[in-house]
Amino acid sequence: MEFFYEVQNNPDMWLVSGRKRAHFTGVDGGVERFPLVLVPAKSGYLVLPNVEIKPVDGAEGVSLETEYKANANVVLVLPDVRSTTVRIDSAFGADQVAGMA
Repeated sequence: MEFFYEVQNNPDMWLVSGRKRAHFTGVDGGVERFPLVLVPAKSGYLVLPNVEIKPVDGAEGVSLETEYKANANVVLVLPDVRSTTVRIDSAFGADQVAGMA
């Protein structure tokens, strides 16, 4: 049976590397795994993205139950304290970025 998954994330919190949406064939009792890399876009407590799974059109009479194991789970992302980036706007309109280690 054909299914469709989509990773629903907030781009202000996470950058997602990998396929965010795709079709796949499910087998009764089978487990499907898809590799994803989550890169935090900011520090703080970030809610993990949800994954929505739906049957592809034409799957009448199909009952689908999704267990959201990571729903409302948060990850604490700490800032990198080994370096600091400072933005300085010049009086002439050109921006300069200086990195300090």
